[in-house]
Amino acid sequence: AKEGGTKSYKYQVPETIRKNARLLDEKLKTIKICDPAIGSGAFPVGMMHEIVKARNVLTTYLEKSQPRCIYDFKRHCIQESIYGVDIDPGAIEIAKLRLWLSLVVDEEEDYHTIKLLPNLVSPVNAQQILNLENYPNIKPLPNLDYKIMQGNSLIELLSTESLVSSTDRRRTKLIKELKKAKDELFNITILAQKKDKRREIDILMKQLFEYDCDKQIKRLKGDVLAVKAQRRLFEDDKDKKEDEKKIRVIESRIEEIKNIDVPGPTEHFEWHVNYSEIFQAKGGFDVVIANPPYIRQESIINLKPLLKKAGYEVYNSTSDIYTYFYEKSYQILKPKGFSTFITSNKWMRAKYGENLREFFKNKTTLLNMIDFGGYKVFEATVDTNILIFKKETPTSDHILNAVNIETDFTNDIELDVYSKKHHLSIVQKEIDSKCFSFADDAIMSLKTKIEAKGTPLKDWDVKIYRGILTGFNKAFIIDTATKERLIRKDSKSAEIIKPILRGRDIGKYYYEWAGLWIIAIPSGWTNQNKDKEKPEVFFKNYFPAIYDHLKDIGDKVENGEIKAKGKGLYKRDDQGNYWWELRDCDYYPEFKNEKIIYSDIGKTLSFVYEPSGKFLNNTGYFINNGNKYLLAFLNSQAINFYYGQISSQLGSAALRSFTIYIEQLPIPNIPEAEQKPFVILVDKILSLNKSDPQTDTSPLEAEIDRMVYELYGLREDEISIVEEDIGK
Repeated sequence: AKEGGTKSYKYQVPETIRKNARLLDEKLKTIKICDPAIGSGAFPVGMMHEIVKARNVLTTYLEKSQPRCIYDFKRHCIQESIYGVDIDPGAIEIAKLRLWLSLVVDEEEDYHTIKLLPNLVSPVNAQQILNLENYPNIKPLPNLDYKIMQGNSLIELLSTESLVSSTDRRRTKLIKELKKAKDELFNITILAQKKDKRREIDILMKQLFEYDCDKQIKRLKGDVLAVKAQRRLFEDDKDKKEDEKKIRVIESRIEEIKNIDVPGPTEHFEWHVNYSEIFQAKGGFDVVIANPPYIRQESIINLKPLLKKAGYEVYNSTSDIYTYFYEKSYQILKPKGFSTFITSNKWMRAKYGENLREFFKNKTTLLNMIDFGGYKVFEATVDTNILIFKKETPTSDHILNAVNIETDFTNDIELDVYSKKHHLSIVQKEIDSKCFSFADDAIMSLKTKIEAKGTPLKDWDVKIYRGILTGFNKAFIIDTATKERLIRKDSKSAEIIKPILRGRDIGKYYYEWAGLWIIAIPSGWTNQNKDKEKPEVFFKNYFPAIYDHLKDIGDKVENGEIKAKGKGLYKRDDQGNYWWELRDCDYYPEFKNEKIIYSDIGKTLSFVYEPSGKFLNNTGYFINNGNKYLLAFLNSQAINFYYGQISSQLGSAALRSFTIYIEQLPIPNIPEAEQKPFVILVDKILSLNKSDPQTDTSPLEAEIDRMVYELYGLREDEISIVEEDIGK
């Protein structure tokens, strides 16, 4: 409708957009977007659809100088805007296919009836199956070889300092030729011409790569000369050694560069070579988006040295791999570019995320964050958040807009409606980098108050240990009947058969033993006890009944009678030839002492005193101290509330007891005489539960909670916050 039309009409599109339609369309037309962990391409395809929808809406407010259609928007976006990298070659092929399918999906309804597409392994096959003669308006599949690329996107071996420059004529000329060749390849359909053009591109990329290597080597040689030139005539030995060390480091770097191969498919990815046109024109991408992989640090052992050497500011030896993708996105963004990630939220609170939190706080402008807490966005068990940041140093008064999704959120609630109700405005500079927790002011104030009154558990001269990971439960964990049979056969068996608890057996102030036992032959036992006999012969002679028991199970596994994970009992990686021993563990003697034990997962934190030397399996943990004053606090409402503020949780149904959070729990360190009232109440609860675990001990627990609140100095309104939070 025109401005002079009906007065009752209201524009759906804001006036600022209508007036700036041409500028907005141009920006959307030229935007550069990258996904450094592209996978199957879901995120870039989603971005493309948003761009296409926006440009289509803008058409109404533009001069009708030339035809505009959805298909052209999509093809242009794929050619000019979408870039991605993944280490998995299969993912790359799927991402390419997915982008091409998005071109045709709106063109013909009967396209959806094609059943063969899910089985395709190549986009080329897709063209053949679809028979493009039936789709005259659809051009052949564009060539995406140098836009969606395979590589290890976290490792770039060439220094980037001198690669973004418009004054280097030789480099600029190479990049210009390379871009021209890539643009030409995009639309080529004849196979022979494709091969020729790819060969031309590969040659140009190699030339650019070698030019960058030579340039960096020349700069480094200049650095060597500079160090030598600065030497003083009467340098002492210390100065000479320092200079020699500097020169050795520089010369080592020169040799490294000389030995770098042209970018390999999985070893590294030279961003400033492969996407040189982006960095030359803009200094980086406008937008970086990703849902990077969640790979725990144990699975990236071989990658860690490379990540450390690459100089990541967020590096931590125990970090999950997704944390490095955050910094990589920052590196490949243009100044004032935007990054949007959806990842695990563990970086917000975990110890390994501290460097990343510092990085975000001081180097980026945090714009929006949605922390989903325990609400499951995906089927995966990982707790999720969404973060949007700008590559720009934050101002002192910059406000982060955050939303904390709580347990009252359901799929029936509109996220934008919920966000308005739970919106938090936080001054970025005031965020505590020790733990990003976006609770409201009252909760944050209460958390700080509890911290101020307590001493972290890790400073109480205690250690936290995990239960035993046997390496083969079927053999080493037995029931009472089996235990008695083994002892009847050989009384010495009793020496190494110990009662064992599982995490599920442990509750708050009680445990219920399930009658299970562990054959506890510690790692190294055989070497400590054997004389001249062969290890297995020695073990067989020393514990014949247990030897026969384990051998029987091992033989059944070998013969396929018992299903077993891994390599079975005899070929375990953890013990090799000493298959009758448990996994390495330095703290076996600690199980014999009194301790505080707890489960790795439950509805709340639940601790209990264990005096009798029971072992734990790997679903349980213990603190090597039987202090019942500590036990009272660990089971208190206040500590459960505090733990919820610093830890990652599994929704409203479960809570994980991670050591990195347990050791942070602040407990007031008061004189031993003042601890006695707590100990008396704990002893009463333990005694009642020992007689009957179903006994109602809540009045005694409430009395402990009251005493805990007093030590923390909590007011009635603060106690209400704690108990309301726990009640959720």
